[in-house]
Amino acid sequence: MTLVTSVHKYQITLTDGNASASASLDGQTTANCVPFITSRITTVAATADAFHNYCVEAYFSGTTVVAHTTGTDREMIVEVTVVEFAADVVQSGTYSLAVTTGTSTTDTLDPVVSLTSAFLYHTYRTGSGWDGFDSHAVRGDITATNTVTFDRDAADCAVTSGRWWTIEAQSGEFDVERFGLSHATTETDQDATIASVTMAKTAIFGSYKCSGTGDDCSRGTVDVALTTQTNVNMQRVSGSGSVDLAGFAVEFSGNENVYRDTILESVKPVSPSTDTWTGAVTIADSMVHAAGHTGNWVSGSFTGTGSVNVPDAFTAWTITGTEETTATHATGTGDTAPNDLSWEVIEWDVGAAARRVMVIS
Repeated sequence: MTLVTSVHKYQITLTDGNASASASLDGQTTANCVPFITSRITTVAATADAFHNYCVEAYFSGTTVVAHTTGTDREMIVEVTVVEFAADVVQSGTYSLAVTTGTSTTDTLDPVVSLTSAFLYHTYRTGSGWDGFDSHAVRGDITATNTVTFDRDAADCAVTSGRWWTIEAQSGEFDVERFGLSHATTETDQDATIASVTMAKTAIFGSYKCSGTGDDCSRGTVDVALTTQTNVNMQRVSGSGSVDLAGFAVEFSGNENVYRDTILESVKPVSPSTDTWTGAVTIADSMVHAAGHTGNWVSGSFTGTGSVNVPDAFTAWTITGTEETTATHATGTGDTAPNDLSWEVIEWDVGAAARRVMVIS
């Protein structure tokens, strides 16, 4: 069975004063689609650590794909890759979390999925009333064959609306291993051991929650990367407060190709930063994402303490050449710079057309 039938890319601009904007689709069946996103801030809110201005929910409405935040005091750009899968591969639903009482919620999968054949992707927007990472960072996981769970460490503001998608291999197109990574209060670097995978065929997805990190990027932002065939790493700059990530290692069995690298602040300019790989991709069939993250939230490990640095940690990714990707983010007046920005390019096996053979080292 063909896993992916189309890949389309859209850029959506959220202007100051507007909570949402959309792009017209290209005839896809939205019930079979997932909108993978990354975003960057172009004009910072008056209150820089007002997360509700930046946290993006992506969803489909009629023949459009929508990017939506709760707040409107900013300008930002959302990069969207809509991947259209075959019938019966995708399930989707919605969730929300209330103020003061909403630290966890579940939704039902029907039909049930195989835990070794399905992974989760979700986006959400949050409300005002709190300026720390802990109420805005939402972890999503498939916790049973019939259940998806979303949780966070604090509930000082609402998760006003969230959308989730599960993508399940129906005929062995990929295998999935779930893994967890945690930073305790003083930890900055942790590894998770997974079963051996072929790195050139494997991508990682995930999301995290955190507590005690305040609005400091050095404590509340993490970089996630598949570093060896059997290891996933999560690191941050400062060990203060906890971070807990739920992840999925997705190993493809078809003609998909996965490329990865980490942009290091010590050897790359702050923004924009380009990185390259060896093995030209078909750009129309490919997408880039922040490894181990959802894209609607901060991704990568950033330095900096204090509220002024928060907008800088929202990073948008684009494929700028057949062997090049570019990361762009705001550069504010604070002390923020990226420590590590790990990316993955997935070249999907689109349709039934014959594909070239590629040797990847």
